[in-house]
Order: sequence, then structure tokens, then C-alpha cells
Amino acid sequence: MWRAGTADPGRQLGVVIFGNSAGGQFVNRYAAVGRGPQALARRGIHVRYVVANPSTYLYFDGDRPVAVQDRSSVNRWRYGFEDAPAYVRTSPRESLERYLGRDVAIVLGARDRDGAAPLLEVSPPALAQGANRFERGVNYDRHVRGLARARRLRMTHPLVRLPGVGHAAEEVLAAPQLQPIMFG
Repeated sequence: MWRAGTADPGRQLGVVIFGNSAGGQFVNRYAAVGRGPQALARRGIHVRYVVANPSTYLYFDGDRPVAVQDRSSVNRWRYGFEDAPAYVRTSPRESLERYLGRDVAIVLGARDRDGAAPLLEVSPPALAQGANRFERGVNYDRHVRGLARARRLRMTHPLVRLPGVGHAAEEVLAAPQLQPIMFG
């Protein structure tokens, strides 16, 4: 949590939810369907989501940037909203609006481009998002921005590319560009 020092007493109390790799997948999905942040907002606590280098993202429709031979599962839960678990109580449209209304930053290590990296998902739904984590992040940003434009919704989420940084969380967290995102 952060709170302003004496120089800025009006600054809001806040929480940063950060995840790298599999943690980034969780944070991406939680930013879209999680309900806890509303309770925090009612108490005046701001929530910021930092999604770093996930293997895959939650898409809000069936479109994907890469054609794959087996499309049967590209929109199933974790990659899309088909067969979502019971705790997902919103439609893809409502989830998109929720996601766009939240303070979300996508952070990508510019060197996280290994298509054969350990723990990189290589299933058809994952490959439909791109060849590697960096490409998938750029594609996802385009996807969300395109949906926002088409629906005339506001999108203020930054896409932060970290030059010289790979997949390791310690590299991401040490990057100077991340400091204002993490600590406001």
C-alpha cells in the first residue's frame, strides 16, 4: 500500500496488485472479473493492477491475432469467456467495461521473446495470441484498444516496454520505468 507523505496529504491510499508470468495471468483476469476492488473503492482505497509478462491473456471476444488450426478452445475460460466459472458473474462486454475502468498497466520485457521458453504456454489458444510473451502482450494491447475504440469507451492503460529486460521478475521490478507505476 502507498500513502502520500506530508508533501501531499490529499493523496489517496492505494494498493498495487503486481504479477509477473503466471502471476501476470492472474492479475489480468482479476482486473477483468474481480469484485474485491469495488469494496476497497468504497473505502477510498485505489487499486492499481500491474500485469507483467504473462504467458496468455483473457480476451473479450473470439477474435485472435494469429490463425491456428484448432480454434475449438481459443475462447474457453482463461483465454476467453466461454465456459467461465460461476464466480465470473459478468458478460464479456461488462468485463471489458470493468477492465477499462480500472487502473491497469501492461509491462513487457522487450527481451521476453523466446517462443520455446520454459513454462510458455504453447497450446492452440495460447499460440492464437502470438508466438511469445512480448508479442502476445503487444497483440493484447491492440485487441483491447480496438474494442475500446469500436465501442467508444475510454482506455488509459499504458503499455510499458522495458528495453533490455527479459522474463525475470527481478529485472522487471528493478526497471526504472516501473517505479512510478508501482509507487505512484
